[in-house]
Amino acid sequence: MRQRAIAPVVSVLLLVSLTGCGGDDSDPFGEPRSPSSSTDLAVGEVYTWRDGVMASVDELEERTERGETDSYPEGHTAFTAKVVFDNESEQVLSLSDFVFDAMSVADGAEALVIHVEGLTDSLQGSLEPGASEKVTLSWSMDTGEHGREVTFVGTRAPSGDTTAHPQWTGTLP
Repeated sequence: MRQRAIAPVVSVLLLVSLTGCGGDDSDPFGEPRSPSSSTDLAVGEVYTWRDGVMASVDELEERTERGETDSYPEGHTAFTAKVVFDNESEQVLSLSDFVFDAMSVADGAEALVIHVEGLTDSLQGSLEPGASEKVTLSWSMDTGEHGREVTFVGTRAPSGDTTAHPQWTGTLP
C-alpha cells in the first residue's frame, strides 16, 4: 500500500527534474537556436555536447578574389564558414580544443585548411560560461573535381564525449 502512495510522488518529481524549465534558446547574434544531439546536421543547425557546449557551422562563402598572401593551389576554390560557439556549460571552454575539417561529400576528398589574411580566425582563447563566440575558418578544394557539396566535421579534444563528431553538410554558393 505504501509503495502505491509513493509511486505518484516519485513520478511527479522525476517529471519535473527531467523536463527542465526556463532558459533562453537564442544566441547573442539574434537567430533562434535549436540545439540537437544528432551528429548529422545541415549547415546552420546547432549541435550540443553533453556538457552544454553548442556549436554550429553557418554562412558558407566562396572567396572570389585571391589575396596577395593567400597560399592555396591554383585550381582550388577557397571558401569560408562561420563557426558559432555557445558555452552553456559550467566550465571555461578552450577554443583550441576544437578542430574543424572539411571534405567533399562526393568522394571524401579532404579540403586544405588555409589562412586568408584579414579574414580567417584561429581557434584560440577561452570562452567563459554563458559566453558566445563567432569565428571564421577557411579551406580550399578543387570543386571542379570534388564537387561543391561539403561536410564539416567538428572534433573536440577532451570533452569526455569521445563518440561525438558532429557533421554539418552544405553546398558552397
